[in-house]
Amino acid sequence: MVPNGVDPEHFLQATRPGPTPPSLASLPRPLLGYYGNIYERMDWELVGSVAARLPEWSVVFVGGVGVELPAFIRALPNVRFLGNVPFEELPSYYRAFDVCWVPHRVNELTARQSSLKTYEYLAAGRPTVVTPVPLAPDVREVVSVAGDADSVVAAITRELAADDATRTEARLRVARANGWGARFAEISGAIGGVLR
Repeated sequence: MVPNGVDPEHFLQATRPGPTPPSLASLPRPLLGYYGNIYERMDWELVGSVAARLPEWSVVFVGGVGVELPAFIRALPNVRFLGNVPFEELPSYYRAFDVCWVPHRVNELTARQSSLKTYEYLAAGRPTVVTPVPLAPDVREVVSVAGDADSVVAAITRELAADDATRTEARLRVARANGWGARFAEISGAIGGVLR
């Protein structure tokens, strides 16, 4: 399997000053953010528990909603669903997220995935918390992995407190090593090995 990659230069825009998207500007801070299609892989029980433990945070989901949202999620005052945004605008959303999150269930589906969002978060230089889904060793070095609500809240707090220029550069370095150019070289090398 060749894992997902990322366009490091596109998401590097998130590390530069810029405006906050209007849909985020009025929300209470800090912002815990997710971008991606919203469907069965989301761990709603975990989302609800984390949101309840962080009432002062805004928990933001950006992306198309492809499932019926549980009533208990819709009832949480600090959880927001903002819908799709153009790919070109994603860096401005990532810039506004204080911490990025991948709240995926750990199951047979996610055990076979390669988290595109994690690479994007790192390419944006953002602190990142991920449930225990498969991650490459270099990615594990620059994200926090947490699966239950208490651990997620602790990881969010830790990531936010430890965020500095050194941590940002470490994330960007991992993202650059996992760019689409590196993936192309990996695929080309595999094909070349078969053809020789």
